[in-house]
Amino acid sequence: MGERITIDGKEYTGYGNKWYDLERYVPAPPDVLEKIHGLLEKQERKREEARRPFEQLREQYQDDKLWNRLASPDPASGEVWLNPQILADIEQTLAKQKCTSNLEDAESFCRHCWNEIKSAQRRYQVSSQGRVVILATEELSKLIGLKSVRFIQERARAPEVFVRFEFRDPSAIGVIRVKANGSTVGFHEASASDLFQAIIETTALAYYRDLVIPRVHYYPYSGKRRTSRKPTTSRRARPLPRVQSISISLPRPYRFDEWHQAQARARHYVVGHLRWVGEGFKADWEKQAQARRAGVNLPLCYTWVIEHERSGGEPSGPTFNGTDLVERTRFLPPERASHELDKLFPTPGIY
Repeated sequence: MGERITIDGKEYTGYGNKWYDLERYVPAPPDVLEKIHGLLEKQERKREEARRPFEQLREQYQDDKLWNRLASPDPASGEVWLNPQILADIEQTLAKQKCTSNLEDAESFCRHCWNEIKSAQRRYQVSSQGRVVILATEELSKLIGLKSVRFIQERARAPEVFVRFEFRDPSAIGVIRVKANGSTVGFHEASASDLFQAIIETTALAYYRDLVIPRVHYYPYSGKRRTSRKPTTSRRARPLPRVQSISISLPRPYRFDEWHQAQARARHYVVGHLRWVGEGFKADWEKQAQARRAGVNLPLCYTWVIEHERSGGEPSGPTFNGTDLVERTRFLPPERASHELDKLFPTPGIY
Protein backbone atom coordinates (compact mmCIF):
# COMPACT_ATOMS: atom_id res chain seq x y z
CA MET A 1 0.00 0.00 0.00
CA GLY A 2 1.38 3.43 -0.92
CA GLU A 3 0.87 6.98 0.31
CA ARG A 4 -2.49 8.22 1.59
CA ILE A 5 -4.08 11.47 0.40
CA THR A 6 -7.45 13.03 1.24
CA ILE A 7 -9.34 14.70 -1.64
CA ASP A 8 -12.79 16.24 -1.09
CA GLY A 9 -13.22 14.35 2.17
CA LYS A 10 -12.33 10.93 0.69
CA GLU A 11 -9.12 9.02 1.31
CA TYR A 12 -7.11 7.65 -1.60
CA THR A 13 -4.05 5.43 -1.54
CA GLY A 14 -1.51 4.48 -4.17
CA TYR A 15 1.53 5.76 -6.06
CA GLY A 16 2.34 7.12 -9.51
CA ASN A 17 -0.73 6.84 -11.75
CA LYS A 18 -2.34 4.08 -9.68
CA TRP A 19 -4.60 5.57 -7.05
CA TYR A 20 -7.62 3.94 -5.44
CA ASP A 21 -10.57 4.95 -3.30
CA LEU A 22 -9.59 3.54 0.09
CA GLU A 23 -13.18 2.84 1.13
CA ARG A 24 -14.37 1.02 -2.00
CA TYR A 25 -10.91 0.27 -3.45
CA VAL A 26 -11.86 1.33 -6.96
CA PRO A 27 -9.59 3.39 -9.25
CA ALA A 28 -9.72 7.14 -8.70
CA PRO A 29 -11.62 9.01 -11.44
CA PRO A 30 -9.60 11.24 -13.82
CA ASP A 31 -10.59 14.54 -12.14
CA VAL A 32 -9.51 13.20 -8.71
CA LEU A 33 -6.30 11.81 -10.21
CA GLU A 34 -5.48 15.27 -11.55
CA LYS A 35 -6.02 16.80 -8.11
CA ILE A 36 -3.81 14.14 -6.51
CA HIS A 37 -0.97 14.84 -8.94
CA GLY A 38 -1.31 18.59 -8.34
CA LEU A 39 -1.17 18.07 -4.58
CA LEU A 40 1.88 15.77 -4.88
CA GLU A 41 3.72 18.35 -6.99
CA LYS A 42 2.91 21.05 -4.44
CA GLN A 43 4.20 18.85 -1.59
CA GLU A 44 7.41 18.09 -3.51
CA ARG A 45 8.04 21.80 -4.15
CA LYS A 46 7.54 22.48 -0.44
CA ARG A 47 9.99 19.70 0.49
CA GLU A 48 12.52 21.10 -1.99
CA GLU A 49 12.17 24.59 -0.51
CA ALA A 50 12.56 23.13 2.98
CA ARG A 51 15.76 21.29 2.03
CA ARG A 52 17.43 24.33 0.47
CA PRO A 53 18.36 26.28 3.65
CA PHE A 54 19.90 23.16 5.23
CA GLU A 55 21.92 22.33 2.12
CA GLN A 56 23.09 25.91 1.57
CA LEU A 57 24.25 26.24 5.17
CA ARG A 58 26.20 22.98 5.02
CA GLU A 59 27.74 23.75 1.62
CA GLN A 60 28.85 27.22 2.73
CA TYR A 61 31.06 25.88 5.52
CA GLN A 62 31.82 22.30 4.52
CA ASP A 63 35.52 23.12 3.94
CA ASP A 64 36.00 24.77 7.33
CA LYS A 65 37.19 22.02 9.70
CA LEU A 66 37.03 24.15 12.86
CA TRP A 67 33.50 25.38 12.16
CA ASN A 68 32.36 21.87 11.29
CA ARG A 69 33.84 20.51 14.51
CA LEU A 70 31.95 23.12 16.55
CA ALA A 71 28.63 23.29 14.70
CA SER A 72 28.16 20.00 12.90
CA PRO A 73 26.44 16.97 14.44
CA ASP A 74 28.58 14.50 16.34
CA PRO A 75 27.93 11.04 14.82
CA ALA A 76 29.46 9.36 17.88
CA SER A 77 26.66 10.90 19.98
CA GLY A 78 23.98 9.91 17.50
CA GLU A 79 23.44 13.50 16.34
CA VAL A 80 22.10 14.28 12.86
CA TRP A 81 21.34 17.44 10.92
CA LEU A 82 17.78 18.59 11.47
CA ASN A 83 15.93 17.62 8.26
CA PRO A 84 12.48 18.44 6.86
CA GLN A 85 10.91 15.30 8.36
CA ILE A 86 12.19 16.03 11.88
CA LEU A 87 11.11 19.65 11.45
CA ALA A 88 7.61 18.54 10.46
CA ASP A 89 7.41 16.36 13.60
CA ILE A 90 8.45 19.32 15.76
CA GLU A 91 5.78 21.49 14.14
CA GLN A 92 3.12 18.86 14.90
CA THR A 93 4.22 18.73 18.55
CA LEU A 94 4.07 22.53 18.74
CA ALA A 95 0.57 22.59 17.23
CA LYS A 96 -0.71 20.16 19.88
CA GLN A 97 0.49 22.44 22.70
CA LYS A 98 -2.04 25.16 21.74
CA CYS A 99 0.54 27.85 22.36
CA THR A 100 -0.90 31.37 22.09
CA SER A 101 1.37 34.21 21.10
CA ASN A 102 1.28 37.63 19.48
CA LEU A 103 3.91 37.46 16.74
CA GLU A 104 4.17 41.26 16.66
CA ASP A 105 5.14 41.21 20.34
CA ALA A 106 7.79 38.58 19.56
CA GLU A 107 9.19 40.73 16.76
CA SER A 108 9.30 43.79 19.02
CA PHE A 109 11.02 41.71 21.73
CA CYS A 110 13.73 40.65 19.26
CA ARG A 111 14.41 44.28 18.33
CA HIS A 112 14.65 45.23 22.02
CA CYS A 113 17.10 42.39 22.72
CA TRP A 114 19.28 43.40 19.78
CA ASN A 115 19.36 47.03 20.90
CA GLU A 116 20.63 45.86 24.30
CA ILE A 117 23.24 43.60 22.72
CA LYS A 118 24.54 46.55 20.67
CA SER A 119 24.41 48.99 23.59
CA ALA A 120 27.07 50.10 26.07
CA GLN A 121 25.60 47.64 28.60
CA ARG A 122 27.42 44.79 26.85
CA ARG A 123 30.49 43.73 28.84
CA TYR A 124 31.51 40.36 27.43
CA GLN A 125 32.34 38.74 24.14
CA VAL A 126 31.06 35.31 23.12
CA SER A 127 33.57 32.74 24.33
CA SER A 128 35.38 30.96 21.51
CA GLN A 129 34.78 27.36 20.43
CA GLY A 130 31.24 27.32 21.80
CA ARG A 131 32.36 26.60 25.35
CA VAL A 132 29.12 27.72 27.01
CA VAL A 133 26.25 25.23 26.66
CA ILE A 134 22.95 26.81 27.77
CA LEU A 135 20.24 24.28 28.59
CA ALA A 136 16.71 24.91 27.37
CA THR A 137 13.87 25.57 29.80
CA GLU A 138 11.40 22.80 30.52
CA GLU A 139 8.78 24.83 28.63
CA LEU A 140 10.90 25.07 25.46
CA SER A 141 11.69 21.39 25.73
CA LYS A 142 7.98 20.54 25.75
CA LEU A 143 7.04 23.04 23.07
CA ILE A 144 9.66 22.21 20.43
CA GLY A 145 11.85 19.47 21.93
CA LEU A 146 14.77 21.85 22.44
CA LYS A 147 17.66 20.48 24.53
CA SER A 148 20.38 23.16 24.51
CA VAL A 149 21.81 26.21 22.74
CA ARG A 150 25.44 27.13 22.01
CA PHE A 151 26.88 30.34 20.58
CA ILE A 152 29.77 30.11 18.12
CA GLN A 153 31.79 33.19 17.19
CA GLU A 154 34.02 31.42 14.66
CA ARG A 155 33.32 32.41 11.03
CA ALA A 156 31.26 35.41 12.18
CA ARG A 157 32.36 38.95 13.03
CA ALA A 158 30.87 40.32 16.24
CA PRO A 159 28.16 41.22 16.95
CA GLU A 160 27.22 38.59 14.37
CA VAL A 161 27.20 35.08 15.82
CA PHE A 162 26.15 31.54 14.98
CA VAL A 163 23.66 29.78 17.24
CA ARG A 164 23.62 25.98 17.41
CA PHE A 165 20.28 24.48 18.50
CA GLU A 166 20.25 20.89 19.73
CA PHE A 167 16.92 19.07 19.76
CA ARG A 168 16.07 15.79 21.48
CA ASP A 169 14.29 12.62 20.28
CA PRO A 170 16.00 12.34 17.88
CA SER A 171 19.14 14.30 18.67
CA ALA A 172 19.11 16.78 15.77
CA ILE A 173 21.19 19.91 15.14
CA GLY A 174 20.05 23.16 13.52
CA VAL A 175 22.20 26.27 13.06
CA ILE A 176 21.18 29.89 12.50
CA ARG A 177 23.21 33.04 11.99
CA VAL A 178 22.40 36.29 13.76
CA LYS A 179 23.40 39.00 11.28
CA ALA A 180 24.84 42.46 11.96
CA ASN A 181 21.38 44.07 11.81
CA GLY A 182 19.85 41.59 14.28
CA SER A 183 18.00 39.55 11.66
CA THR A 184 18.43 35.77 11.52
CA VAL A 185 18.94 33.23 8.73
CA GLY A 186 19.13 29.48 8.99
CA PHE A 187 17.23 26.25 9.47
CA HIS A 188 14.13 27.86 11.01
CA GLU A 189 13.31 29.56 7.70
CA ALA A 190 12.39 26.14 6.29
CA SER A 191 9.51 25.86 8.76
CA ALA A 192 5.98 26.59 7.60
CA SER A 193 5.10 27.62 11.17
CA ASP A 194 5.48 31.32 11.94
CA LEU A 195 5.23 30.43 15.62
CA PHE A 196 8.18 28.03 15.44
CA GLN A 197 10.28 30.66 13.65
CA ALA A 198 9.39 33.22 16.33
CA ILE A 199 10.36 30.85 19.17
CA ILE A 200 13.77 30.15 17.58
CA GLU A 201 14.52 33.84 16.93
CA THR A 202 13.44 35.06 20.37
CA THR A 203 15.32 32.27 22.16
CA ALA A 204 18.52 33.00 20.23
CA LEU A 205 18.45 36.75 20.90
CA ALA A 206 17.28 36.51 24.54
CA TYR A 207 20.01 33.98 25.42
CA TYR A 208 22.61 35.99 23.46
CA ARG A 209 21.71 39.14 25.38
CA ASP A 210 21.98 37.43 28.75
CA LEU A 211 25.29 35.84 27.76
CA VAL A 212 27.02 39.18 27.13
CA ILE A 213 25.18 41.47 29.58
CA PRO A 214 25.31 40.75 33.34
CA ARG A 215 21.91 40.33 34.93
CA VAL A 216 22.87 42.69 37.78
CA HIS A 217 24.90 45.70 36.72
CA TYR A 218 27.64 46.52 39.20
CA TYR A 219 29.19 49.92 39.83
CA PRO A 220 32.90 50.37 39.10
CA TYR A 221 35.31 50.59 41.98
CA SER A 222 35.54 54.26 43.06
CA GLY A 223 38.94 54.10 44.74
CA LYS A 224 37.51 54.43 48.25
CA ARG A 225 37.55 51.31 50.36
CA ARG A 226 34.23 50.66 52.04
CA THR A 227 34.29 49.95 55.74
CA SER A 228 33.07 46.46 56.47
CA ARG A 229 30.75 45.67 59.29
CA LYS A 230 31.75 43.08 61.81
CA PRO A 231 29.96 39.91 60.71
CA THR A 232 27.52 38.33 63.08
CA THR A 233 27.57 34.64 63.89
CA SER A 234 24.41 33.95 61.89
CA ARG A 235 25.58 35.81 58.79
CA ARG A 236 29.24 34.89 58.73
CA ALA A 237 30.60 34.78 55.17
CA ARG A 238 31.77 31.34 54.14
CA PRO A 239 34.12 30.55 51.26
CA LEU A 240 32.49 28.76 48.35
CA PRO A 241 33.44 25.08 48.23
CA ARG A 242 35.72 24.01 45.43
CA VAL A 243 33.81 21.84 42.97
CA GLN A 244 35.62 18.61 42.20
CA SER A 245 35.57 17.06 38.77
CA ILE A 246 33.91 13.64 38.63
CA SER A 247 34.76 11.50 35.64
CA ILE A 248 31.94 8.96 36.02
CA SER A 249 29.07 11.45 35.78
CA LEU A 250 28.25 14.80 34.21
CA PRO A 251 28.83 17.86 36.44
CA ARG A 252 25.80 19.75 37.57
CA PRO A 253 24.61 22.60 35.35
CA TYR A 254 25.72 25.93 36.84
CA ARG A 255 23.51 28.95 37.42
CA PHE A 256 23.90 31.48 34.65
CA ASP A 257 24.92 34.30 37.00
CA GLU A 258 27.92 32.17 38.01
CA TRP A 259 29.17 32.60 34.45
CA HIS A 260 29.41 36.36 34.95
CA GLN A 261 30.78 36.11 38.51
CA ALA A 262 33.60 33.80 37.51
CA GLN A 263 34.90 35.93 34.64
CA ALA A 264 36.47 38.51 36.96
CA ARG A 265 38.51 35.87 38.78
CA ALA A 266 38.74 32.82 36.55
CA ARG A 267 42.13 31.17 36.93
CA HIS A 268 42.20 29.06 33.74
CA TYR A 269 40.06 30.68 31.05
CA VAL A 270 39.01 34.32 30.81
CA VAL A 271 36.51 35.53 28.25
CA GLY A 272 37.03 39.01 26.79
CA HIS A 273 35.45 41.64 29.05
CA LEU A 274 35.45 45.29 30.17
CA ARG A 275 37.60 46.28 33.14
CA TRP A 276 37.34 49.52 35.12
CA VAL A 277 40.62 51.49 35.22
CA GLY A 278 39.86 54.93 36.66
CA GLU A 279 38.25 58.32 36.16
CA GLY A 280 39.44 60.09 33.02
CA PHE A 281 41.12 57.02 31.56
CA LYS A 282 40.86 56.56 27.79
CA ALA A 283 41.96 53.31 26.21
CA ASP A 284 44.38 53.39 23.27
CA TRP A 285 43.27 52.59 19.73
CA GLU A 286 44.45 48.98 19.94
CA LYS A 287 42.22 48.21 22.95
CA GLN A 288 39.30 49.98 21.30
CA ALA A 289 39.82 47.89 18.15
CA GLN A 290 39.95 44.67 20.21
CA ALA A 291 36.68 45.57 21.92
CA ARG A 292 35.00 46.42 18.60
CA ARG A 293 36.06 43.06 17.15
CA ALA A 294 34.37 41.43 20.16
CA GLY A 295 31.17 43.44 19.56
CA VAL A 296 31.63 45.66 22.63
CA ASN A 297 31.55 49.47 22.79
CA LEU A 298 34.50 50.53 24.95
CA PRO A 299 33.43 53.49 27.16
CA LEU A 300 35.64 56.02 28.89
CA CYS A 301 37.32 54.87 32.13
CA TYR A 302 37.50 51.24 30.90
CA THR A 303 40.01 49.03 29.17
CA TRP A 304 39.46 45.76 27.34
CA VAL A 305 40.76 42.42 28.61
CA ILE A 306 41.21 40.02 25.70
CA GLU A 307 40.13 36.39 25.85
CA HIS A 308 42.95 34.21 27.15
CA GLU A 309 43.87 31.06 29.03
CA ARG A 310 46.17 30.99 32.01
CA SER A 311 47.25 28.70 34.81
CA GLY A 312 48.24 29.11 38.44
CA GLY A 313 46.72 31.15 41.23
CA GLU A 314 43.96 30.28 43.62
CA PRO A 315 40.29 30.85 42.75
CA SER A 316 38.48 33.49 44.78
CA GLY A 317 35.02 32.82 43.36
CA PRO A 318 33.00 30.16 41.56
CA THR A 319 35.03 27.78 39.42
CA PHE A 320 33.74 25.25 36.94
CA ASN A 321 35.08 21.80 37.78
CA GLY A 322 38.54 23.27 38.17
CA THR A 323 38.72 24.15 34.46
CA ASP A 324 37.00 27.55 34.18
CA LEU A 325 35.44 26.91 30.77
CA VAL A 326 38.52 25.42 29.17
CA GLU A 327 36.09 22.66 28.21
CA ARG A 328 32.39 22.93 27.36
CA THR A 329 30.34 23.69 30.46
CA ARG A 330 26.58 23.40 30.94
CA PHE A 331 24.54 26.25 32.38
CA LEU A 332 20.92 26.47 33.45
CA PRO A 333 18.79 28.81 31.31
CA PRO A 334 19.12 32.49 32.28
CA GLU A 335 16.32 33.61 34.58
CA ARG A 336 15.50 36.84 32.76
CA ALA A 337 15.22 35.23 29.32
CA SER A 338 13.23 32.30 30.72
CA HIS A 339 10.69 34.60 32.37
CA GLU A 340 10.28 36.74 29.25
CA LEU A 341 9.91 33.75 26.92
CA ASP A 342 7.28 32.24 29.22
CA LYS A 343 5.24 35.43 28.90
CA LEU A 344 5.69 35.60 25.13
CA PHE A 345 4.62 32.02 24.47
CA PRO A 346 2.06 31.02 27.12
CA THR A 347 0.73 27.47 26.87
CA PRO A 348 -2.22 26.37 29.07
CA GLY A 349 -1.02 22.77 29.17
CA ILE A 350 2.44 23.75 30.50
CA TYR A 351 2.29 26.90 32.59
